[in-house]
Amino acid sequence: MLKLEEVTLKDVLKNLSFPMVVRVDAPLSSILEVALKKKYPRFIYVVDLMGRYRGLIQPYQLLWHTFPQGIPSTLLGYELLKYMGSEVAEEVVEPSVKPLSVADTVATATKRLMKLMWNELPVVDEEGKLV
Repeated sequence: MLKLEEVTLKDVLKNLSFPMVVRVDAPLSSILEVALKKKYPRFIYVVDLMGRYRGLIQPYQLLWHTFPQGIPSTLLGYELLKYMGSEVAEEVVEPSVKPLSVADTVATATKRLMKLMWNELPVVDEEGKLV
C-alpha cells in the first residue's frame, strides 16, 4: 500500500481538470467574462508568455470591472481601490503564492493546503510551467 509520503503530485494530477489559466497580458475585462462562465473559479492562475507560473488572481480583484459607475461603498472593505485602473492580469497578479512542484508528495501538498486553509494550489514542472 502506498503512503502519502511516497506519492508525488505528478502521479495524482493526471486525472484532474485544469484550472483557469490566463497570460500576464490578458485584459481583465475578458478574464472576468470567462470567469463568470466558469462559475467564478476560486483562483485564476497567471502565466508569462513562456507558460511559466507568475502568480494568481482571486476573483474579488476583478469586481471593480462589474461596476462601471464606481464600486459600492459596501465593497470597499475588500481593498479594491488598489486594483482601480488596472487593465491586464500582470497588474493585479499576486506573486506571493508559491506553487507546489510535481516532485512534491501528496503529504507535502496536504500540509500546505491545510496551513493556508485552501482547497487548491498551483503545481509547476521543473521549468516552472503549470501542469
